[in-house]
Amino acid sequence: VAVAVALGLTTAAQQPPPAQPTLEIKIVPERPTVNDRITVELSGTFPNRCIPEKAEALVEFNQVTIRAINEQEFCLEGQTPWKLSVSVPQVNTDGKRLEAGPYQVVVLFSMEKDPDEYLLLGRKRFEITGGGAGSNQVLFTVMMARPLGQSRSGFVLEQANPRDPRWVSRAFEAQLSSSGGRKTLSEAMGTLGVPSGGGPLAITTVKGTKSNCDNRIVGYQGTDIKIISASRGGSNNDELEVQLEITGSNPTLTFLVEQVDEPDLEVSLTVLVRRYTEREQVYCDLTVLTTVRNVGKGSAGGVALKEKAKARNWNNSKPNLYRYGMTGGSSASSPPEIFTRMSPGTYEFEAEVESLDAKESNTRNNRVLRAVTCR
Repeated sequence: VAVAVALGLTTAAQQPPPAQPTLEIKIVPERPTVNDRITVELSGTFPNRCIPEKAEALVEFNQVTIRAINEQEFCLEGQTPWKLSVSVPQVNTDGKRLEAGPYQVVVLFSMEKDPDEYLLLGRKRFEITGGGAGSNQVLFTVMMARPLGQSRSGFVLEQANPRDPRWVSRAFEAQLSSSGGRKTLSEAMGTLGVPSGGGPLAITTVKGTKSNCDNRIVGYQGTDIKIISASRGGSNNDELEVQLEITGSNPTLTFLVEQVDEPDLEVSLTVLVRRYTEREQVYCDLTVLTTVRNVGKGSAGGVALKEKAKARNWNNSKPNLYRYGMTGGSSASSPPEIFTRMSPGTYEFEAEVESLDAKESNTRNNRVLRAVTCR
């Protein structure tokens, strides 16, 4: 959510790191049983006023996914506290009551009601007790992450060792989200509850999907996991079969993916001039409209827009505009900037835009300069 325009290593080193959202996740009751109604209490701060306003939860296998949204068009700066209380459904997406065992809460955020991608705010593990079903289970996390400089990706884990009844088919569909502040990885994950022990397990057919951009698997890594073997397949080498063994209490397998199609952001300025006289003195009112458009094929993810205006010892600087989920062909306009009672003279307006998540195919149209004269 917090983003910053990188203007080179020297400049970046001189500026403080961008503010990041904070999140605290509290499970109520703290040690729930299969008979309890479970609530997730969320609280934290945002670096702007587009805080999560509403959220809903769904349970898929062993993962409680909370999707929070704010549908405001523009975000004003300022550290803003927020909190939400979200009820956990008593049944999962298959219509079955929640069973005892390990679970993981994943909190996602978006600026749209039905977005292609989400921003990961945080996650937390907890245990549902009762009936003894969860005593011998390990919560296994499968994660999708992207390398620095790449944008969102969609990947589906279609099968998890269908020959082994401990696993389920189609474990999850992961949509990678934009990451503010140029983080190294943007994450999305699914969780599986599997019995501990029992020898090697296998994940088969982790397959890339096409939406507004194409993606590919470029690597993998494990925590508390021993990777025994891995092999590629599929028409574009976008499928991966991994055989592994769980070796610790927090097993996580991460697939690294990258975006193939790149965005191409362009920015434009429109300046409207209204000339009038007061007591035989000429003045002008200037209205400045800034529009950002992605003319590339790939998703741009988070976008930062920097605007400046200057003339004759007078200048005005506007902070970055943050907008998320900018896909191929999409556009956004900043609120109009109105400058009143401007004296005769020439005024320059400048705007610069940059994707914070992906390298662009063309950066020549990322900057625009307009000079207008009040006569």
